[in-house]
Amino acid sequence: MRKKGRSSVQNGILLASPESLVLFKGLLLIVMTSLFLLLFNTVLFYFIPLSEFFVPYFIFGFSLTSILAGSIYIGKRVEKKGWLKGGIIGFLYVFILFILGVSFFPGLGFGANLFTKLFIGFAFGTLGGILGINS
Repeated sequence: MRKKGRSSVQNGILLASPESLVLFKGLLLIVMTSLFLLLFNTVLFYFIPLSEFFVPYFIFGFSLTSILAGSIYIGKRVEKKGWLKGGIIGFLYVFILFILGVSFFPGLGFGANLFTKLFIGFAFGTLGGILGINS
């Protein structure tokens, strides 16, 4: 016999749903992949004489690669709406980076550049979610 009420509450304690745990793991995967790729970027620029002009492009590309990897992970583990959940994770990751940037560098502000990055983060997250659901 099925009990009535919310399935995520057991004995008065709110339980984390498996889906929210998957989203958290996906976000954690994005952060860990970004850190690994940034370490790779550091080693690359230390040993290979490349111009510092390329650093922002490498970092942005590595961030998009990380978003794609994390949203593919999410898409493979959720049952439906992988595109939306991947997009939200991509958006959230870029937003968290913005909040951290503003915290450490108060001169940063809102602008069209932020909205472009949020959109691109959402788009790559959506793409990763679609690829994850369909693979």
